Order: sequence, then C-alpha cells, then structure tokens
Amino acid sequence: MPLGEPPIHQRSLQLLAILIALALLGTTFWTPTTSAQDHQREHQCYGFLIPLPAGLDTTQETFENSRVRTLINDLLREDSVVYWLSENITIHTQAMHEHNASQERSFLKGAFLIPFSGNQTQDALLTSILYDYNTTSEIDTNSMSVECYQVLEARELTAHTLLEPKIVQYLGTATRWGWPCYLQIADAGGFLTMEFLLEHELSTSLNNDKFNVLMWPYHPTPRSTWEVLKSITNVDDANTIRTFVNEGGGFIGSCYGALAASSGIFRPVPFISLRYAHNPTLLYRRPMVGFSLSDTIMDQTVLVTSDLYITQTHLSNTSHPLAYGLKSNLTEFFSGPWFRFIGKNSQIVATFEGFTGVRRTLDLPLFYRPVLSTPAWIDSTFGEGKVILFASHPEFVNNISVLFDQISWEGGDEYYGRRSIFNALFYGTADGREQASMSTSYPISFLETIAEQTAQLELAPPTDVFSDIKQRLASLSANLSHLQAVTSELYRHCSDSFLLELFETKSKVINYTSHYCIMYHDYVSRALATLDLIEQVLPLLQDQEIPYEEELDSLQEDLLIRLTQAEPLVFSGYLAASRLQDLLENPRLTLLNKFKLMKLSKQMLVDFEVGLKYVPQLCFESLKFLRHCWYEYEAVTALQVLSQG
Repeated sequence: MPLGEPPIHQRSLQLLAILIALALLGTTFWTPTTSAQDHQREHQCYGFLIPLPAGLDTTQETFENSRVRTLINDLLREDSVVYWLSENITIHTQAMHEHNASQERSFLKGAFLIPFSGNQTQDALLTSILYDYNTTSEIDTNSMSVECYQVLEARELTAHTLLEPKIVQYLGTATRWGWPCYLQIADAGGFLTMEFLLEHELSTSLNNDKFNVLMWPYHPTPRSTWEVLKSITNVDDANTIRTFVNEGGGFIGSCYGALAASSGIFRPVPFISLRYAHNPTLLYRRPMVGFSLSDTIMDQTVLVTSDLYITQTHLSNTSHPLAYGLKSNLTEFFSGPWFRFIGKNSQIVATFEGFTGVRRTLDLPLFYRPVLSTPAWIDSTFGEGKVILFASHPEFVNNISVLFDQISWEGGDEYYGRRSIFNALFYGTADGREQASMSTSYPISFLETIAEQTAQLELAPPTDVFSDIKQRLASLSANLSHLQAVTSELYRHCSDSFLLELFETKSKVINYTSHYCIMYHDYVSRALATLDLIEQVLPLLQDQEIPYEEELDSLQEDLLIRLTQAEPLVFSGYLAASRLQDLLENPRLTLLNKFKLMKLSKQMLVDFEVGLKYVPQLCFESLKFLRHCWYEYEAVTALQVLSQG
C-alpha cells in the first residue's frame, strides 16, 4: 500500500447477514422513517448536532475544541456525512442520555450536523462512535466528554459538507530546522492522514487522488536566502502545485508559505505574475518568486523582518468559516512578508491592528507602521481550490514554550492558535455551501439500544501479531532516548560557551534536535500502546467473523517501510552528535571549529527532521486502524442484539 493512503474499508459479510435477518424479522422499531413523528409515543431522531466549543476562550475550552475535531475526523474516516453549519440555528433537540428532556436549543455557526444515511449499518456505526465520545471509550485514554445532541425535527440548513483532510506538508530544506507546528496541531485535532514531501518529491508525488490539502510552513531563522529562492523558483514544483490546487486541492501557508502562494513580492513590482493567478491552467515556463495561486502581492523589508512581533489581529469577517468559534480580537505572532495588494479573487478575513516587539522596544514606528491595518489572513480562490494565507503566525500559538522559551506571553491561552488551523483544514478541504438535509430518522430507542450494547465492552486477551515490529519500535525508542540525552548535553555546553554569543539563533538547531527526540520518542511510545490494543481487538473481530486480514497486512507493510527508513536517521543523528561532542571536548575551541560545529549541528537537524515522514505516522497509521476495527466491532455487536429483539 502506498505511504499515506488510508486502508480500504471493507464491510463484513456478517453485517449483511444481520441486515437480511432484520428484514425477515420485520422489527418495527428498527425501521427508519422519512416523516416527522413528534407526536408519537417516542421522539424520532434525525441525526446529531455537536456544538463547536467557543466563547470562554480558555485553554480547557481549546482542549474541548480539539476533542470535537478528533471526533469529527473519526466520523469522516468512517464515511459518515458531516455538515459544518454556516448559520446560527434554533432547533428541537435532546441531549444524549437525557430521556424525555427535549427542548428548543440555539447553536452557533460552526456547529457540526451529522444526519443519518438510511444505511442501518452505517448509522449504527456512527451512533456508536458518538456515544464513545459522549461517555467513555474502551480504546481511548482521553476521558473528555463531547457534548452531543439528538436532532428531533427535520430541517434544511445551510452548511459546508466536510471531507476528511488528507494533508501533505512541504518539507523542503528552507522549511527545516524549524519546528513542526502544523504536525502537532493536526495531531491534537485528530487529523491523522498526514505526509511530508521533500523538494524532489513534490513534482512526482503530489496529486489529488492521495491528498486534498497542501500545507507550506514558515522558514526558520537559520535558513539561507538561496534555500528559500530554490524552493519558490522551482518550475516543476510550481506547476505541480498549481495543477493540484486548480483541480480542487487546498493550500494553507503562513509567512514563507503565504509568500510562496502569492504572486510575488512588491519590489520589483511583479504584476505580470497576476496573469498566472487569474489563469489557473497557465503553466510557468521560467522561475518566478511565488506560485501565483493567490492574486495577492506581498512586501518585505529588513526593518520589519529583523524582529519578532506579538500582534493584535482583528477578525474583520466573522462570518467566514476561518472565524468560526474564534474571538474577534486575537493575539498572534508576526515576522516576515505582509500583503500590499489584494486582487478580485481574494478576500480579507483578518487585519493587523497592533504590534509589540519581542526583542526590542518599538520606539520608532518605522519598524511596524507599514504593516498596520494590512491583511493578516487572506482567503483566495484558484480554479476549483481554496488558498488560505496567513501573514501572521497562528500556528506559533501552540508551541510557545519550545519556539520562544524567553518570551513572556500575555496572550491568554497559549494553545489558542489550534482553533485557527483546525478551521483552515476543514474549510480548505470542504465542499461549497449547500442545503444540508435530514430525511432519515430512527426512534430514540434504537439509539439507546446501541449505547447500551456498546458500553463497557471487554477487550480480549492479546494476540502476538506485532511482536517483531514492537521489538524494533522498542529499540528505536531506546536509541531516541540516548540521542536526546546527548543533544541535550550538547546544547547546555553550547549555552555556556562563547558559541551562543556568536550564533544566538542558529544554536537553536541543537536544542530543536533534542526536542525532536522527545517528540519522536512519544510517537513511538504511542504506537507501541496502540499496537497492544490492536492485538486485543483482533480476536473480537475473529469471533464476529469481521474480515480484517487485508487491512492488517497493509498496516504491517506500511509500518515496516517506515521503520526501515526511520532507523538509519536516528543512527545518523547519533554519529553527528558524537562528532559534535569531539569538537566541544577541545578546551580551546577555535573560531574555525565553532563554524564547523554550527554547520554540523545544522546538518544534523536537517537530516533528522526527515523523520517526520516516518516516525509520527507509525502512530497515526496504527491509530487509524485500531479505531476503524473497534467501531466495526461495536456496530456489529449492537446490530446482533437488535436483530434478536
């Protein structure tokens, strides 16, 4: 199975047999209806509504917001229809587990509506998933409950139809030795289909069959101008990206990523590039500074980019999906290019309203005046695709402690930036606004039976399916722990030496390598725990005669490929760290050797960060397989009881 492709969901022959049995039994309470029956003995349920946690703007609420996104992503991976409401509504609902407590409730735009499909197997599956998140799940250590309501009336509502975000992130040299902000945010929201592509892989591997959104991050301080220009003047990559977005793919970029997707920089004035933005099928014949996905032009000066700023950003278009669930005034970061020209295919979502310098006092407005009142967030159209560009850095507001350990953050919730990126991922991959309909309904007793039969199910004694893979994962984990200890010691040594004074920003690369080891170690540990759970679920599938062998083989093959790629990267990092130790052991470190040290440490991180293509996905692919198997098992268990009743 190609890397990054989710397994093909196969429905069990056992499920088909159960449905046939249900039809023969003629079980009346099982039968869906397409007409309102609010005056019957019990209410009919037409689907579910999940509010988007917002309004309190606390860290706890951000975690609740993240939990809701994880649920929605699980539903999307299981082929459930999910609508993202674009209007405020008041509708007759009942909270889960609150029997006969129905009432009119108001929901803000950004809430999620999950209608029934009419396929009883699919509807039983989505119901069991929702009850797992509303109460407890046997396979999930996160006990945070998701607020969920049963919809008791049929209505047509305006909404976007969500698709599972299948993410690819650019991992060019110019974007490395930074920090994987997007990865950590995607992980927090359950966006588990995520791959990374290097420069030479974009033109050969980026396509609309495997992916539906490309994320292009910022470039870190130690990058070189040549590395940046190399990425945004590559004709083959530019045309591949233009085709991808034109045919419906999304693009999300911040800072350098925004510049890459724009129609160039203000000096020299590249208005000729706008013809490419307005003609999506037009292919580049020569290198250009920007891919012209957005009919915007940016500007950049040393006076502005020489400092990092904390910004006050105002959402000027609160009805836009990027603004769902967000407060109108945000605290973010800025350092880089800004928008000077906005074309007809673009709209402003947010603007800059104030700046505070992080490293210097802003006595002179010369540093920030050019950027005041300019757009911070832009939404552009390019062919069939959407282009979401941030001149600001909402993604930084999730990694403050790692990225900026000396910043005194006064912006409140330091994870708030997740909400912006979650919205961008859903909006960038969603279908356009349409009328969301609810036609199929089930009696509440149908839902309650599923809840009762899928609560507190027991896992089976573990099998020994992944023994070889788990042994290699354990070895990888031990090597990562060792490398982390070495790089942590190296960074402390550098911090105590003259080196830090010369290379204040560049010395971060050693510190980042140490933190990468911690992050990779966590992903490996999670993968091991997930494989343990899979080994306890597989016997349950066997008992229910649910086929899983083909998907299991694909998972094992995928994990082995990624392990084979990840292991040499860790070993290479260890060798580089050993060479750094040898250099630092010299009590009289010459200036030349200090430059050698920085070059070697930079290359160590550049190579080591390629592990993003392999290590996190060891966890993600295992987790997707586990959840799919468990939800299939829950649905079959509930259907068997219903068929007997």
